[in-house]
Amino acid sequence: MPLPQFAVIFIGALTAAALTIWTLSFGGPALMLVTLPLFMIAAVLVAYLRR
Repeated sequence: MPLPQFAVIFIGALTAAALTIWTLSFGGPALMLVTLPLFMIAAVLVAYLRR
């Protein structure tokens, strides 16, 4: 895997983890349930745009 592609995937994973922890810390479980579908939609859009 080329280094730039690995870097983008790694930074994306770190950002998703940070957003998940931040949402759980400050918003609680109810907000997490609302934002999970939004994260999934964003992931599908990124995968679709990479084609």
